[in-house]
Amino acid sequence: MTDTEKTFRKLSPETVRKKTGLSRSEMASVLGMSTSGYEDWEEGLRKPGGAAYRLLYLLEADPNGVIEKLNADRGPTTNV
Repeated sequence: MTDTEKTFRKLSPETVRKKTGLSRSEMASVLGMSTSGYEDWEEGLRKPGGAAYRLLYLLEADPNGVIEKLNADRGPTTNV
């Protein structure tokens, strides 16, 4: 595992979500997954994979920009 991967894996999905101001279901929608799957991440029942950790990293760094880009083809964006 590289240092970058270790950094990504230190991110807590719940901490990132709270920084965005989104609910669990809104965060799941932004990530393109089910609410129950996302809840499993927060509850520690499952862990995000490599690409998901990278997306969480981007969300943590620039929540508004990333959400805007992810929602660009879905219509109105969720305000953070």
